[in-house]
Amino acid sequence: MHFKIDTKDTFSIIKPLIGEINAKLTGALQEKCEEMRQSGSKNFIIDLQECKEIDKPARKGLIALHTEVYSREQSLVFTGINDKIMEVLKDDETIYLLK
Repeated sequence: MHFKIDTKDTFSIIKPLIGEINAKLTGALQEKCEEMRQSGSKNFIIDLQECKEIDKPARKGLIALHTEVYSREQSLVFTGINDKIMEVLKDDETIYLLK
């Protein structure tokens, strides 16, 4: 999985370079966040600007990633979500679980 990583003093931006949010991507994001935690990062911004589609299993993966990060008293923000994906997340109420 290819990511563009931008590390700042207090947070890291992870930008997947893939067109679809799927279970493979959410698993890779979990691995990348864990890898970055080992380097001291605790606050993550996931920029989904390149992603144009989302499949159903990926929704659960986003929730699991969000829950995992917050359970460690860290932070995670999803940004760059297009209107099509936002509608899918709102329709099944996933968006409300990511707050």
